[in-house]
Amino acid sequence: MNHYSGNGAVIQQIRLFVMRRQISKKISAPETDNDEVTLLLAQTRSFESFVVRSDLRFRAAVAFNPPCRWAGSRPGIPTLILVGALDDWTPSEDCSRKVAGWGTEGPPVELVVYPGVHHGFYYPHLQPGRRLFGHWVEYNGDAADDASVQMQQFLQRHLN
Repeated sequence: MNHYSGNGAVIQQIRLFVMRRQISKKISAPETDNDEVTLLLAQTRSFESFVVRSDLRFRAAVAFNPPCRWAGSRPGIPTLILVGALDDWTPSEDCSRKVAGWGTEGPPVELVVYPGVHHGFYYPHLQPGRRLFGHWVEYNGDAADDASVQMQQFLQRHLN
């Protein structure tokens, strides 16, 4: 059963990671028994559900521009949050406050805030930048490259 049919944002992000050669293992649904599976989600509404709900059995999460304002409890798995300091859609200040409020008890939560960077910094098709639903979105190659490195290092630390 395809759990992602009709979910273009997730499929588009997975294709982007594959094109950038950031996924070297096969992609599958989270209920798989294969320990070598990596699943990356890039859907705004997925942040809370996939990092908090333990029944999904993810071992680590990487969240690009997540809506931290609406996150409740501390993620139940190691989590890396990547966001631009100038993001006016999902403000980095919300993530900074949330991570500080969660404290240090529990699985690690790492926050990387990119100075001078806007929402959507990881998407090359957002060059040049533009307004989208009243928010500025813009690709930033340096931030995208660093985010790729951060993500790979984080996943290596927590999945190997």
